[in-house]
Amino acid sequence: MKDTSIRMAATINICIRMVLGFVFMSGGTRRLIYEAGKLDPLSAGYNGIKLLQAAPGSAFGLGNIVEWLSMQQGLFQFSLIFYTWVELIFGLFLIIGFMTRFSAFVTLTLSVFLMLIFGWLGATCIDEWTMSSYSFAMGIAVFLAGSATLSVDNILMKKGFKITNHKWFPWLFSGDLKINYTKWGVIGGIIAMVFTVGFYDYYRGGVYSKFTARTNPAIHRITITEANLDTKNQLLTFSSKIDAGPDTQALYIINVSLINTQTDKVVMNWDGKSLMNPEITTITNLLIYSGYKFSSYGIEAPLAAKAVITLKGDFSNIDPEAHYKIKIMGIDGRNFFYELK
Repeated sequence: MKDTSIRMAATINICIRMVLGFVFMSGGTRRLIYEAGKLDPLSAGYNGIKLLQAAPGSAFGLGNIVEWLSMQQGLFQFSLIFYTWVELIFGLFLIIGFMTRFSAFVTLTLSVFLMLIFGWLGATCIDEWTMSSYSFAMGIAVFLAGSATLSVDNILMKKGFKITNHKWFPWLFSGDLKINYTKWGVIGGIIAMVFTVGFYDYYRGGVYSKFTARTNPAIHRITITEANLDTKNQLLTFSSKIDAGPDTQALYIINVSLINTQTDKVVMNWDGKSLMNPEITTITNLLIYSGYKFSSYGIEAPLAAKAVITLKGDFSNIDPEAHYKIKIMGIDGRNFFYELK
């Protein structure tokens, strides 16, 4: 009776197993076959760029690891290719019902990875969080039920292959796990809810706190981490990064000014024409796959880009006793400030 119930659950789960499998398999086929540029480091559609652009909002500081990995080009490329093949192989395994439980466990692991790295993205809808939540819950359901009808695992069991006699077979393939399914079904549901609701609150709030994104996926933010005013060499240098905003468009810097904080007067100004002039502006990018560059508006800076900007100017009227701040203006009219120390 118990075995019959498990087979019934596995049969009912066919739609979940196959759809989950296709979702992951299609991710692999897109990068390997249909959009091969996604694995080409020289392509504008390189998947490594998307991964790097997710770094600013990644959970628990994992963005620092992503940034470090992106600088190890060989390892970075290997990781992307390995991930792609894992998606394709185990997605296909779920569709045909081969090593069903192990394949479900692999997709569970991938779902956690997707949530940790990409869960915050989505300027209009929280699509990455949604995808990760669904695939995580579906993975638990498939793992508990295994597969029956329309599966290779079922053929192996019906034909009585020797491999099916091993104790580990049902844990990696399908069959009766000899556990309390009601108990573990409830536990699985609780784990899925904690995962889903917990990350929703972590990234967006609205459960235990105000509905506010931890890292805004809709509005760009530029953060200046350090700056130096070199009056001797007539240079203003500052390090900055784009650590919030959509991954689908860049931030355009159209004006930079140096302001006396006591008088609130602009002592030096660089407009768009000055910012796009390489004789005045020097850009030193700190990351390989996401960087600042000159544009027809001034400077274009995509999400996750980090760079040191050096501006030439006339600082003869600088008061060494005064305090100054840098003001950066985006094309949308928003301003970002940093006080020089």
